[in-house]
Amino acid sequence: MTTSKLLADLTVPISDPTIGGEASPFSELGDFITVFFMFSLIVTALFSFVYLVMGGFMYITSAGDKVHVQTARDRITYAIMGLAIVAAAAAIFSVLGAVFGINIFGNINWPGPN
Repeated sequence: MTTSKLLADLTVPISDPTIGGEASPFSELGDFITVFFMFSLIVTALFSFVYLVMGGFMYITSAGDKVHVQTARDRITYAIMGLAIVAAAAAIFSVLGAVFGINIFGNINWPGPN
């Protein structure tokens, strides 16, 4: 018997033929994208915040050295820009979700006008 014949006869039992099956907590691709998007937003925001705190610490401990002060200011500026980009991405996806009628953020209810 050839290898291709053996592979053609091979059957793999699948208990749930939907996307994801039993091994995945995601029943749809949209669920995976939502979780991935939220995870990446949270991780990026945390890294930006840590970068901001490190820049503040560098600024405090620079002892007036112009090079260290400038490095700390740059770090603080970049961290604030990163947080602004994360906030803008969340806002853009929230607006796109409202316009197209899809729930991008899963079960998170953002505060808004009632």
